[in-house]
Amino acid sequence: MRTPPPGIHPVRSPRHLSRRRLLQLAAAVGGGLAGGLALGGRRAARASDDGTRDVVVVGGGLSGLVAAWMMSDHDVLLLEAEDEAGGRICAGEWNGLTYSLGAAYTGKPDADMKGFYREIGVTSVPVPPPVDGMALGGVLYPDDYVGAAMGSDAAIQSYAKMANELARLEDTGIGQAVYTPDLAALRGFRKLDRFTLKRWLDAHGIDDIVQRFVDVECRGLFGVSHADFSLLFSIPELSYNFYAPGLARERMPTEPVPDFHTYAPRKALAESDTWTFATGMMEVVDAMVAQPTLAGRVETGARATRVKVNRDRSVTVHYRQGGTNRSVKAYAAVLATPAPVTAKIVESGLSDELMAALRSIRYTTYVTMALFTRERLFRNAWNIACLDTPFTTLNDAVRTQVPMDHDGESILGVAMPPADAADGSLLGMSDDALVARALKDVERYLPGAGAKVLGSDVKRFEHAFPVFGPGYERTLQALHNDPSARGPLFLAGDYTVYPTLGGAAVSGELADRRVRAYAETVE
Repeated sequence: MRTPPPGIHPVRSPRHLSRRRLLQLAAAVGGGLAGGLALGGRRAARASDDGTRDVVVVGGGLSGLVAAWMMSDHDVLLLEAEDEAGGRICAGEWNGLTYSLGAAYTGKPDADMKGFYREIGVTSVPVPPPVDGMALGGVLYPDDYVGAAMGSDAAIQSYAKMANELARLEDTGIGQAVYTPDLAALRGFRKLDRFTLKRWLDAHGIDDIVQRFVDVECRGLFGVSHADFSLLFSIPELSYNFYAPGLARERMPTEPVPDFHTYAPRKALAESDTWTFATGMMEVVDAMVAQPTLAGRVETGARATRVKVNRDRSVTVHYRQGGTNRSVKAYAAVLATPAPVTAKIVESGLSDELMAALRSIRYTTYVTMALFTRERLFRNAWNIACLDTPFTTLNDAVRTQVPMDHDGESILGVAMPPADAADGSLLGMSDDALVARALKDVERYLPGAGAKVLGSDVKRFEHAFPVFGPGYERTLQALHNDPSARGPLFLAGDYTVYPTLGGAAVSGELADRRVRAYAETVE
């Protein structure tokens, strides 16, 4: 079983990040990419005489970064409200060690992804196995003993039944339809979007302990309980994370659960399918921002306040930076901000129907933290999925930075999602209260941990994940089919595709393609 990392979820569709491939796809849609973005009849290698830019990208999360990077052969400006770009990819440093406070890993890179990494100048590394562990009832379970955590052969068989059925559904093409997104294909799967994942599990008689596994996975990957999440949109990720050949033949181990800290795995460890970067996912963000083609085109601390489509179909973006009100004019704008933020800042240019759709999209909150410790608290897993605590995972944040036998100063990552989609209580708690809440339960599994904590860093996400609840397929149809989002304003963000980093990247690609197609219609 794959367990969720601290923060968010993996990039699941690396093929979408091959710039060469995406430019080829965009050429098929818009044509003439090498000839320049002909917005306003200009070839925008630079701003026009009146200072009008080709494109302003509002929001520097992964969707905005991908869009700006792909359009960097033209005059593009990216505005990011925070001091650093990255969105849910964020990180910090303590005593020479780095830690993620958001997205922490990707899958094993394929050829296209490796090409993307080479192009931006970064190198991914496998997380040394064993990667996963489990925490339940005060006991830490090594990866080989997940069956023991389930408690019975009947529960294991229930788990296999669920995993096999999710895999069967995925084989019908749901993942491809979701990640593209293929709106026509999604309409064909609409019946799976009528109810929550929990309702489907209940109908199939899936064991309660298995449902607890599923709930923790959903809260880690999507920031939302399985009681809030649509069955349709759970299938691509969960089928991948849960399925393994031969599950139905598994049996609960008969020997006692060994000590987690001294246990040596019984089987040879295969190459890890969990990858990251030596200093974390932030390497990708930093590398993209540092690309020569984006030099001077990314402005941080620039919070957009108003976006207006003018009578001449140009766009004016008003923003505040360093205490000063500023504005920039462009022929097009990509709005790569969370749906509620987009709805708040857009003054004109989107239809009433589309604005209503944006306002209807709910987001979950999320808290992550790094606990700085005088010694390493565990090394026999990269992260531990916790089934009965207020947090979903504990993460050995230094795993790729120190030798396996390192016992000195270290960093423990903690991911703390809300109880459900409507729960925003974590945002109102102080840092000290959040740390105390986490340590109370950390101590159940790592006795004495509190006395070893030297400090902490707490990160709050107000708009962590869009909630893809039942009926969200119709929301996607509205977002993509409304003519007002086909120029000069364009929507981007994981809420327009799928609430994962892969979905965010794909949305940036789609924005690039649509801007270029729009350019062909503008004289």
